[in-house]
Amino acid sequence: MNLVRPFNAGAGAWVSVVEALKMNRTAPWHRAFASHHRHVRPDRRSLSVYRGRVVSVADRVTSTTVSGQHGYTSVNSVPEVWIADANGQELRFIDVTLGDCRAGHEVVIVGDPAKDKVLSMRNLSTGQTWFSSSLTDLPFNGSHLFSMIPTAILFCGIASFISFAMFGEAWSRRTWWEQTAPDLMFYAALALGCWLPEMGRTWINHRNEALRVRITQELEAASK
Repeated sequence: MNLVRPFNAGAGAWVSVVEALKMNRTAPWHRAFASHHRHVRPDRRSLSVYRGRVVSVADRVTSTTVSGQHGYTSVNSVPEVWIADANGQELRFIDVTLGDCRAGHEVVIVGDPAKDKVLSMRNLSTGQTWFSSSLTDLPFNGSHLFSMIPTAILFCGIASFISFAMFGEAWSRRTWWEQTAPDLMFYAALALGCWLPEMGRTWINHRNEALRVRITQELEAASK
């Protein structure tokens, strides 16, 4: 059975052609569902680009929380958007990035097919561009500082174990080197434990920045 895979924020993203026909949606049997579809490789990943006019917009409920004691109800939903390409073929996308789509708007969507995820959406009717929250730069804040603590504790523990294995207990160390080396190892491990999370944050931000630039290039090309 041929399968059509739209970008979907949740599980069950595979939709059979039979199911698509039952939903009165066109789905070709001989090729992928997007006529305006090509692959590029920013940061060693493939991107898929789609352009079309929004046919319908709905909210798909993902979870509901009800508190009978206080009469509190919480409903979480994700926008479900159908777009029609230049050939009239309709495609479905489900992602929070598509929240500002309205029926009749012309949009360009860039996604990561490997992760089945929408990365960006440009609304050509309103001139607005939206990026996925996964491409937001990680800030240097209290949460980031707090994440350094377990890493620093782990590295310091390893350094203490190695220094104990190499030099023994503190009372048995005789030479200046035996007394100083464990302290040097401890502070080096502490510095490394604080440095690695920061390097990871910087690497992620640089990767996201490069990916946003590539996505913007694809949006510009598809918008012409």
